[in-house]
Amino acid sequence: MALLAMLGSSAAFLMPSAPCRSVAGGARAGLSAPRMEMQELEFIIYPDGRVEERVLGVKGADCQKLTLKIEQELGEVYHTEATTEMFEQPVVVEVEEGVENKLDTGSTGGWSGSTW
Repeated sequence: MALLAMLGSSAAFLMPSAPCRSVAGGARAGLSAPRMEMQELEFIIYPDGRVEERVLGVKGADCQKLTLKIEQELGEVYHTEATTEMFEQPVVVEVEEGVENKLDTGSTGGWSGSTW
C-alpha cells in the first residue's frame, strides 16, 4: 500500500516484525523452521511536507491495520494506492507431528532367537 500524508516533522524508519532467518538442523534431519518474510514500512518525506508511506512484505489488507495508528499521527491522508501484495492471500503453513509408541509383549516368553 502506498500512502501520501502531510507531516510537520520528518522521520524515517524500517520496522522488521519478523526477521528473515534460516534454522539449520532440528530435532531430526530434514526438519527446519519456516522462513518469515520481512515486513517493511518505508517513509519518503518531501520538502513540501508530504510523506509517502510504502508497506512491503505484508499480504492482504493487513497493511492497513499495520499503518492505522501511524496514519492517525501523520495527519490527513490524501491518497491511498493498493499494491499487488494487498490482493495476495497470506500463506499459512501448519505442521502437525505425532509420535506413537507401541509395546509388543508377544507370546515367546521374551526370547525370539533362532535355532541352528
